Amino acid sequence: MSQVLERNAVHGIIPFYADPELSPEEYAVFATQTLRSIAHLGLRHPVVLVDDGDTLRGEVALQDVVETIRLEPRGGKAEAVRYGIARALDRNPQLDYLIQSDFNGDPSPRQAQRMVRTLQSRGITGNVPAMVLGERDEALDRRGYLDEHRRAIFEIQQTFCAMLGYPQLTDPTTGLRVYTRALAERFLDRGKATDFGSDIEQLVIARLVGAEVLPYKLKVTRKRANFTPINKFRDCQVALILHEDDLRAIGLDEVVDTFGGEVTTSTLANLNLNISD
Repeated sequence: MSQVLERNAVHGIIPFYADPELSPEEYAVFATQTLRSIAHLGLRHPVVLVDDGDTLRGEVALQDVVETIRLEPRGGKAEAVRYGIARALDRNPQLDYLIQSDFNGDPSPRQAQRMVRTLQSRGITGNVPAMVLGERDEALDRRGYLDEHRRAIFEIQQTFCAMLGYPQLTDPTTGLRVYTRALAERFLDRGKATDFGSDIEQLVIARLVGAEVLPYKLKVTRKRANFTPINKFRDCQVALILHEDDLRAIGLDEVVDTFGGEVTTSTLANLNLNISD
């Protein structure tokens, strides 16, 4: 049986940036659902929403949020996440777990409660560097959404994770993750990625500090786009290269040599992946 989580034992972080593809009203719905999902786990856990670029519009219900922060100038997802971590730790230095969720609720942060319990069931407290990734592959497959493009992406990611030392992982870029205070502090100390590189950088930092990283196979997820913007791959590659020296120092030359150079882009091209600029 898992222990009862006190209100301040968990803090949510939501990086937010309104892509012009959706209307303000649609973004408002997504943001409200995400905020409520995290805040209503257990005992109304606090949430910090980091609005990266003064783009939060529409009737968003913010009553469950400790604060909404706007970054000026825009710093990208990585900067928004780091800022959110810093604010959460500043407000509650003794918190145990942080839930990081993309604003659009995909994957649904309602599943984060079970991810927190995964850490609790192993006796992992906030003092131990550890993380749980909400993986989407099985849920996509069950719904018939695992198309050729997404299968190839997961295959590449699984190879990367195995080389990094986490062969149990498949989905390192998931938008839903839970990590301990100890690992969050390492993210702040060592993080330097930009934009979409933050997800991969978190995994790299976890490996560098010897953190345990566990997969949690999500039950629910939405259909993914059948393409991936090439800038996301580039951001992830840059995030890896930023830590090249540290990775080589612990004997992880293979992952740097395979994914840190031009071969990454050519590999994607050879797989005929549907990527867009």
